[in-house]
Amino acid sequence: MRKKIYQVLLALILLGGCGPSLKEVDLAMSQAENAYALYMRENPPADKTMSYRMLYSQALKEKEKKNYPQVFKLSNQAKKEAENGLLRRKAYKKDVEKKLARVKQGMEQLLHPSPIVVEAYFAAYRYYKEKNYEKVEELCVDAQKRIDLDKSTSFLDTVVLKCSNEYQQRYGGIPVYSFIGKDGKLHEVKGMIENGTKVKFLRKYFLSQKTQFYQIQQTTGGSLEGWVYQLFVSE
Repeated sequence: MRKKIYQVLLALILLGGCGPSLKEVDLAMSQAENAYALYMRENPPADKTMSYRMLYSQALKEKEKKNYPQVFKLSNQAKKEAENGLLRRKAYKKDVEKKLARVKQGMEQLLHPSPIVVEAYFAAYRYYKEKNYEKVEELCVDAQKRIDLDKSTSFLDTVVLKCSNEYQQRYGGIPVYSFIGKDGKLHEVKGMIENGTKVKFLRKYFLSQKTQFYQIQQTTGGSLEGWVYQLFVSE
């Protein structure tokens, strides 16, 4: 019985000493390639993938020499590099998202945001869709500086709501809505404001570079608060 156990243990030791098989090596390389493919979906810059590419290239060279233990080791290292790179990329994406949201919030708080800021935001948003997060960050940093400057020199907080006399007579005034729908339209009329009324500007919502909604508050003749279409706003 003891002899049998010894033989089994010896076989296991010898088997372990043989190193990984070609099948195991191919699997390790395949796993590295899959990890890299996932990483590349996030569009990382070339310099951020250099470590992986160097390790995988070395693994290929070692495979030609049939140095399977080294191939196995290098493939696993390459896989780890790709996985860590993906984690860093996702963390960077979240940071960029916060900066992009901050720029949008900042420009929407201004009655007259600089055209430079508006252009920068929508350009940054397009780059975000392309997963070019480095360019997004660059544009956001510059836009935020301009927003901070605009805030320090902006004192206007009122607008006048206007419509034609015909519209006033037909509908009884300018509609104020409760919320912006997912369809890009205003919904649920809360009340009407008479043509020519001055109201307090609260913020904008940029549906697109050319289309905005205004959140306003009536300060005389009532306290109605809600959203109005851009076409009724006279700045």
